[in-house]
Amino acid sequence: MPDTLERDLAARLRDVGDAVPDVLEPPPDLERRVARRWKRGTRVAGRAGLALAACVVAALGLVSLVGHASEKHRVGVAPEAAAVARLDGTLMLDSRGPWVVALDADGHQTETLVTAHRGMVVDAQLTADHRTLWYLSVAGTAGVDCGELVRADVESGASKIVGHAVAFGISRDGTRLAVAGRGTCAPAPGGTLAVRDLANETQSTATLPIVPSRISWSPDGDHIVANSSQTRVFVVPSRLGGPLESIDMPLAETATFGTDGLYVADGGIVERWNLALNRRSVIGETTPNIAQIVPTANGTYVLLRSRPGGPADTLMAFGAVNGPAVFVRTFATGFGALTPVPH
Repeated sequence: MPDTLERDLAARLRDVGDAVPDVLEPPPDLERRVARRWKRGTRVAGRAGLALAACVVAALGLVSLVGHASEKHRVGVAPEAAAVARLDGTLMLDSRGPWVVALDADGHQTETLVTAHRGMVVDAQLTADHRTLWYLSVAGTAGVDCGELVRADVESGASKIVGHAVAFGISRDGTRLAVAGRGTCAPAPGGTLAVRDLANETQSTATLPIVPSRISWSPDGDHIVANSSQTRVFVVPSRLGGPLESIDMPLAETATFGTDGLYVADGGIVERWNLALNRRSVIGETTPNIAQIVPTANGTYVLLRSRPGGPADTLMAFGAVNGPAVFVRTFATGFGALTPVPH
């Protein structure tokens, strides 16, 4: 009998969790109603007032468990709504569907940071001080169609759409923005890639045969890597205004900057390149179906496809230099675009 009752209670609680909204506001006159009950002075009235308050507290507690996000962590992002939470323990951001979620070292979601009401979020990046979150929301095809580029202030919640792009990258210090696009989404007349100084609005541009789908900055802000079927590394001049010059180096499609170099996947081999010394070192080897490399403060992660052409559903990590990849977790429907949180 206890097992039957427990199963019935668990089912009812799940039904309640599905039915209630994410945020339940208490009645605006709650305090006055409770005070009035107390003033009546009777034991029955006192118990009623306590019961009323207890019900509200219990309901709010249930909603907090169901919603996984408290109201004080929510901020408005026009025209989206976002919940920007504390990033303690967060190693990566996962841009998946209309959401940006925070992931811990085990690849598990700890918070939902953004919920976009228009389009799908295809990329999200934080500045090094964790004060500004940038993300790109696309209503069409990621890497092809133009999307809305949004900048949100983590502390105040203030945000705005700052432009349109097919891909973007924000420098770690938040002072320079790289954008890519074509046609009406082109960052400059005749240009498909541009780096802009957000303070004085100067920019340097380049014209590429293929528009990049992802852009990553080096920690010192001297280089960007533009990912496409013809991935290239560009030197970013200290004074913008002239053309962006690319480095003549063979690169696989998957490449991204970490704090200590450029991480490149060539087949199933992951390497770290020191551009200043023109030196390569092997991080490790795994299957050739690498979708992304994610160099974090906790080590180097790789996102794999368990089958060719399938979703990027398997997260692995290299536990030691030149060692085997260690399984972290799988996600059946696939992870989205992962980006490291700068530390």
